[in-house]
Amino acid sequence: MFGAMLPHEGWICVAKKLAKGFKHVWFEFPEEAEAYALKEDKAGHEIYRAQSSFKTKDNRRQENVLAVRSFWLDIDCGVGKPYDTQGDGAVALKDFCTKTGLPLPTIVNSGNGLYAHWILTEDIDPVSWKETACLLKSITAACGFMSDDSRTSDSASVLRPVGTRNKKTPDSPKEVRTVARAEEIPFVLFHEALSAFAVAKNLTISPSASFEKSLNQEFLPVYDGPPSSAERIAEKCPQLDYLIKNQAKTEEPLWYALVGLVRHCVNGREWVQKWSMEHPEYEEGATDRKIAQVERKSIGPTTCARFKGLNPLGCEGCTHEVTSPIQLGKVYEAIEPTAEEKPELPVGFSLTKHGLVFNLPEEAVLFYDHELYITDLAWDESLGWETATVKHFIPHEGWKEFKFRSSLTNDPKSLLMALADNHVKLVGADRKKAMLVYIESYLAKIQRSKKMSQLVCQMGWKDDGRFVLGRNVIMPNGEAEPVALAKSVPQSIEAFHTQGSLEEWIKATEFFAQSDEMLPLAFAFCAGAFGAPLMKFTGYPGAMVSMLGASGVGKTLVGTWIASTYGEPNRLIMLKDDTKNALIGRLGAYGNLPLYIDEVTNIDPEELSELTYRITQGRDKARLNRNATERVVNNQWQTLAVVSSNASIVDKLSGMKQDASPELNRVLEISVPQTATLDRDTATGIYRTITENYGHAGVEYVKYLVANQKVHQEKIDNLVTLIDSLTGAKNEERYWSAIAGVTLYGASCAKKLGLIRFDIPKLFKWVVETVKEMRTSKKEVVNTALDSLGQMLDDYAYHRLVIGKTDTCLVTPRGALYIRVEVDTDFMFISRGKVQEWCQRNHASYTSMKNHLFRLRVLVNANARKVLGARTEFAGSQQPVWVLDLKHEDMGKYQVALTDEVKAREKIAPHEQDARRLDLEHAEKADFIRKARHYDGRERGK
Repeated sequence: MFGAMLPHEGWICVAKKLAKGFKHVWFEFPEEAEAYALKEDKAGHEIYRAQSSFKTKDNRRQENVLAVRSFWLDIDCGVGKPYDTQGDGAVALKDFCTKTGLPLPTIVNSGNGLYAHWILTEDIDPVSWKETACLLKSITAACGFMSDDSRTSDSASVLRPVGTRNKKTPDSPKEVRTVARAEEIPFVLFHEALSAFAVAKNLTISPSASFEKSLNQEFLPVYDGPPSSAERIAEKCPQLDYLIKNQAKTEEPLWYALVGLVRHCVNGREWVQKWSMEHPEYEEGATDRKIAQVERKSIGPTTCARFKGLNPLGCEGCTHEVTSPIQLGKVYEAIEPTAEEKPELPVGFSLTKHGLVFNLPEEAVLFYDHELYITDLAWDESLGWETATVKHFIPHEGWKEFKFRSSLTNDPKSLLMALADNHVKLVGADRKKAMLVYIESYLAKIQRSKKMSQLVCQMGWKDDGRFVLGRNVIMPNGEAEPVALAKSVPQSIEAFHTQGSLEEWIKATEFFAQSDEMLPLAFAFCAGAFGAPLMKFTGYPGAMVSMLGASGVGKTLVGTWIASTYGEPNRLIMLKDDTKNALIGRLGAYGNLPLYIDEVTNIDPEELSELTYRITQGRDKARLNRNATERVVNNQWQTLAVVSSNASIVDKLSGMKQDASPELNRVLEISVPQTATLDRDTATGIYRTITENYGHAGVEYVKYLVANQKVHQEKIDNLVTLIDSLTGAKNEERYWSAIAGVTLYGASCAKKLGLIRFDIPKLFKWVVETVKEMRTSKKEVVNTALDSLGQMLDDYAYHRLVIGKTDTCLVTPRGALYIRVEVDTDFMFISRGKVQEWCQRNHASYTSMKNHLFRLRVLVNANARKVLGARTEFAGSQQPVWVLDLKHEDMGKYQVALTDEVKAREKIAPHEQDARRLDLEHAEKADFIRKARHYDGRERGK
């Protein structure tokens, strides 16, 4: 019941009574207002609620009222009140309704008195409400029905809401509750009932001075709508038609209503004069003066309610749903859109100087004050749904653009919220409905007229063989078509565009042909610029090329050069301080285009290892939605990342863990030497060239790749096979061959297109030797299982127990016992838990190390149980152990070292045993003396 009598639009006001005045709290939804009212009532506050809704939250005044949905009477009951009891008030109310022909209202027990509410079926404007409320007020007075007149015609009035309590008597608060619920009534029927009674009783409704002031100043401002034609109004409005045909007998109140309407029309004074001439008292000068008098009052157009109140029969047969006849004569002059695209609006809508207009059969409805167009309908591959692009004009801001999910047309509330979030403000239910129809019509028009576009979130290859580069998609026929970008793409995508001259960029590549010292830089350049888009044909998700060299050798220059192949380089490269999330976002957005990361020298080894894995895995982490379903992973890629460093990535990764081969196999590291060829002036000149001329080479290269994509797979496979045979690469080193293959094939394609000017055969020979060197380097830094075992034994050297042939302790632990060596059996027992702990601490694979030692038969048993300190003073409990065969040839070095140590220990072992016995005897004797002295002291104390 709380929200049943409230308008469906506008702000709701709940008033909490204070010692002086009210505190107004505003709500958008009735449910929120009701919850607040009941909470504050429970806390002991007196609560009221405004009966109308408001335009803004600025104030609770009549001029701020947006809409009303009921008429009300406040009936005071009790001692000293108009009615002694609520029963008396109810009987009087029933008699009043019977006399006037009004239906019985909804009745609320306000605690002491009664509220009568005639709830309407629709929201009405405050002007129509005010005139009808004043009519109701006059009729209650004429009938002798006593109610609080100050409430009846005050649209900003507050009453106690149902569910709260009347606390005028604090000790016994009374619940405000609904006594009788009545059906809602259309406004027209309610007004007709009042008007019919007024006519029957010959009541003249003349507003009081205070009402006239309120009506003029608060509710009827000067009309500022579109031009209105008096002739068109006369064709549609029966009231005006009647007045024109009956000029001679028109009474003055009706004639003033005509003046109040027609003066707002085009050439209004002339029409008033024309439609007044037949009156017997007509005089042109006097008529002009009366028109001027009306104009000085700044009264707006006469409303339908006013006409009906003066002449109820004149509105019979009218089917127009308007609040004033002025709306029937609206003339909107269509204008051309100011947007460059000159969009065509849906049928039934037009753009005028006042804004967007919905051209209904009977009238034109202005529903938005500015230009707003839907320019595109597209499938957003990053979101997985259809979106519409809106372009609209905002005063003082200019043209703006935003996107919304097109399925929101099925959820008007959400769609209106999306519009409001993007500065499209609509006031009033009619405007909102018209905007919804406009948007639905626009979407249908676009769908009929053109193919749906696609909002791409990723550069590179598409499943149908197209290639997205910036805001264009390269088709298999070599043509480029524009493509829109998804909202989720990084801003850096805008950097994929062209500038300057292709010829200048090509000419600069002659630098790589100056000497063989340039080959490492040439390879890195070709890997990023031309190899990256070909990774798709290798089947591998990603790989890395690392340029290793001192500062000033040209690493950053080449990285910038790579980026300049496809766009504005300084916006496309990444720096070492950029976040991991930004890196993954770029990889996902770049797709098959190269990524250059400048200077990874100072990156922590752990982060470097993760970075290498992330780049070469080809996708972002999988994540869950709120409903526990897995999200679609949009960040996926197949590309080459090129990085530069002053320190070896190979050394960093291998120094961090025992087995870094998984990362090392995905990184091809090339050493860049110092050279006199690249002096400061040369580097500066090249840098200026590639940062002023960029993007063109990438467009030409991609066109070639797309047009000839059927042959790339076979040619790359053949080249990779050749490289494998020449370098002797193993299966785990296939990434290196793939990197070399796509780089060399891409370089040959670029050479064929005339995009580079240096020798490819030389580069091929250099690549083969480099891969061979990389294999050697990896052997030097990658530990085998035996290497890891040796390092572990060294780390645990102080935790050994070596037992001789007679159970003599040849070597004792200096800390906790982890290892037992038995000389007579040639077996070593190592705590399995400590092996696992060491592997975890040193980033070694426990399982790989165990399996490898098993295959070598160095490890005899990985699941034995042993008391490591058995038959010695270090005895403990059994635990899982590894059993190693010290006689195995691969344990030879350890066996030799152990043999030498055992021989030395056996020579001195007897003496050590004697010494240990003497030490023990001395310790026991010293302990006995200490205890004896302690006991003797206690006896003397007694």
